[in-house]
Amino acid sequence: MPDFFARRVEGRLAHCEGLSSSVLYQRLRELASSGIIAPSADGYELTRLGTALRDALRPLDEWAIAWAQEQEHDDQDPTET
Repeated sequence: MPDFFARRVEGRLAHCEGLSSSVLYQRLRELASSGIIAPSADGYELTRLGTALRDALRPLDEWAIAWAQEQEHDDQDPTET
């Protein structure tokens, strides 16, 4: 049975084309079984391992966002300003 967290995540990701509820729930189960997230009163929360992983991935996420913004800027028509 989908829980509150999964429904909340599903709601946020509903606009992501190709992400089905079954895939979302499968990923949540995999993350839980890997020790990345754990059940909580609100659904799931990051474990110590999950928090460490998030902190390690944050710089990569920031780089990817900056890179994507640069690509978007480079792809703009120079006559459009």
